[in-house]
Amino acid sequence: MLSRQTSIFLQQIRRVSISGPPSLKITTAELIAHGACIAVGILTIPAWVISHIYDYRKLR
Repeated sequence: MLSRQTSIFLQQIRRVSISGPPSLKITTAELIAHGACIAVGILTIPAWVISHIYDYRKLR
C-alpha cells in the first residue's frame, strides 16, 4: 500500500502530464495582437539593417 504522501505526489505528476485542449480559450483579437508583436519583434532588426545598408557600405 502506498503512503498518503506518495499517492498525492503521483496525482500531481498525473495532472501535469495530461495533455488536451486549453482550459481557457484565447480570443481572436488576442491571437492577432500577440502574432503582430512577435512578427514586429522578429522583423525589426532585419528591417533596420536593410534600411541602413547604404550607411554600412559607406564604412568600407
